[in-house]
Amino acid sequence: MDDGSAASQILRCTRTTVFLVALSAPLTLGAAMADPERWRAEWPRSDFSRHTIPLEEIKSGGPRKDGIPSIDMPRFEQLKDGNAIGWAAGIGDIEPVISLVIRGDARAYPLRILIWHEIANDTVGGTPVVVTYCPLCNASLVFERTVENRVLDFGTTGKLRNSDLVMYDRQTESWWQQFGGDAIVGVMSGKKLRLVPSRLESFGRFRQRFPSGQVLLPNNPAARNYGANPYVGYDRSGQKPFLYDGSLPDGIEPMERVVAVETKPGHHEAWSLSLLRQRGKIESGDIILKVDGREVRSSNDLPRIITATRPGTKITLTVWRKGATKDLSVTVAEMKEDTEAGPSRRGGGTAPKDKAKPNRMGLVLSDLTEDQKKELEIKNGVLIEDISGVVRGNVQPGDVILAIVQRGQSTEAKSAAQVNDLLAKVERGGSVTLQLKRGDNTFYATLRVPNGEGDK
Repeated sequence: MDDGSAASQILRCTRTTVFLVALSAPLTLGAAMADPERWRAEWPRSDFSRHTIPLEEIKSGGPRKDGIPSIDMPRFEQLKDGNAIGWAAGIGDIEPVISLVIRGDARAYPLRILIWHEIANDTVGGTPVVVTYCPLCNASLVFERTVENRVLDFGTTGKLRNSDLVMYDRQTESWWQQFGGDAIVGVMSGKKLRLVPSRLESFGRFRQRFPSGQVLLPNNPAARNYGANPYVGYDRSGQKPFLYDGSLPDGIEPMERVVAVETKPGHHEAWSLSLLRQRGKIESGDIILKVDGREVRSSNDLPRIITATRPGTKITLTVWRKGATKDLSVTVAEMKEDTEAGPSRRGGGTAPKDKAKPNRMGLVLSDLTEDQKKELEIKNGVLIEDISGVVRGNVQPGDVILAIVQRGQSTEAKSAAQVNDLLAKVERGGSVTLQLKRGDNTFYATLRVPNGEGDK
């Protein structure tokens, strides 16, 4: 944050300290209320019988479908020795841009453009991506837009959930939450877009880092008042997020800008920008950079590397600690069994006579009751009631599945049926990594399906 910086002007938010810029005009309550029946008429191709969240949580933000037009055929101008020419020359050095680099292809997406369009469908370094920006919560996120070998194109629904942009894909007209990249309505429900690392930084910093980079241009510079902010005053002190019904944090303005970090899969921390300015830097634990020289690019890489390492093996962790790198020699240990690990039967639970049959991985799963979730202090999870001889991996009855990790994607475990369905799709001879809770410990275990092993 040493360039003054545009990144300090507009930064990513979390759902707890949400929301930064604002609507230029309020909506009537009637326009904002969820209206699934009306939506079915407006969206005949969307399958509203399939959804992962209550439809009542989705609110009409005012604009119609594609009323905020996405950029589908992006135009770019290349920097000349770090200098912007043409239209891009009018972009100030401290103005924020979303910067993205894939296979040496460096591109900048100015927020002065995305604040009017919110979505840009692009292909960068040969990878189809969707660059997104939600002005209401100031969330700038980039995702791969290939799902199950199918390239999707995204547009705006005109709807909001938790004051955050709800997108849709034009191939199936499923609805997707921008903050997180989760499909929440339609045939794609439960799918998740793969997050692509990107930066929110000043245009001046981008020019310094990539003197031959490309800068997004408006397809029609006269179509919008590019450079003007249509949400003036939205983030001033005392304001509340638009169409947000959830709880608000104590001790901090709801519109405070924050820096959010996923410190481990499913666990997020956030620090206010004002605190960061005051302290200069904030450290929270070690950041693991490499395992035996192998770079850790995301929080999903580490569990895959560790669970593939035999217990008892000595490895070297390269960490970032207190402003410097440091090599640590550690030994990978096997999680010891804990017969008292599982949640109690308080509040119900599946009785033994009602126990489900083992799935193809040999796990007998059941849904947690609300009392069990409260006891374990988790929002979601699936209980492993029992295991059969089929299972290959470090799991035991009483463990709770928190997430399923496949191909770098972490999917939260919300129900036994959902987890069984995901595990059923694992190819014979393949493997899947589970994030598990055992007692007070959270760890990862890789399960393998033997070649020739049939479904159970």
